[in-house]
Amino acid sequence: MNDFFSVYLIYFAVFMQLIGLTFAAIIDPYINKKHRTVILINCFLTLVLIIQNYLECSFGLVKSEYFYRLIVSILGYVIRPVIIVMWLYLIRKKQRLIMAWILIAINALIHLTALFTDVCFTISPDNSFQRGPLGYTCHVISGILLLYLFWLSSDMYIDSVNGKIESKGINTSNNSLSAAGSNQLKKELMKYGYGLAGLIPTWCVIMIILSVVMDTKIYSDYEPIVFLTVAIVSSNLFYYIWLHLGFVREYEENIRTKLQ
Repeated sequence: MNDFFSVYLIYFAVFMQLIGLTFAAIIDPYINKKHRTVILINCFLTLVLIIQNYLECSFGLVKSEYFYRLIVSILGYVIRPVIIVMWLYLIRKKQRLIMAWILIAINALIHLTALFTDVCFTISPDNSFQRGPLGYTCHVISGILLLYLFWLSSDMYIDSVNGKIESKGINTSNNSLSAAGSNQLKKELMKYGYGLAGLIPTWCVIMIILSVVMDTKIYSDYEPIVFLTVAIVSSNLFYYIWLHLGFVREYEENIRTKLQ
């Protein structure tokens, strides 16, 4: 009974986050249309992933439903890296994500081979999971995308700090501020100012990596929802908060500029 209560509690938490994020993204006046669309797409994909977790666990408990478990397992492996690509759309500047989508297509094609071969993975007639030589394709491709996400996040973090310095009317390109003073101000902004908000995407990357490790180390025959799915739900919410803070800051700076 306690196990079922814990599961219901986790589902309640993730669904409340997902529903709240959906409403917030719809009514938020600061977020532009493109970012709002990306967030709503990710909310939908995350909902599908939660349902996929539940179905995979349910089918895994019934020996005769091994084929249905195979189908939903493929779906889960295909969706996860797509969610990471959606995060890339939130923080990219002018980068084109063609290579990211090529990796997504490769990942999908390799996992679809589970329908007729065990080169990637398969679910045997006795409903047991068997990983093949390419069984870690999703992990590798997701890792590559996460590294790219981390790189873009770091680049964005530096830009956010520089932008905060410029918003204070400080020109670091000339001699109006000494190098020592500029560095000290930058350190203070990184610690206390908007630069701290720039760490949110980086924390999401770390949280995803930790969740994968926990799913690997902590395993149970009954897993209606995994650590990675919970981390994805939370990361969606954190990315929205980060995006909202950025747009509010831009809006306030535009207002101050008009008043001057």
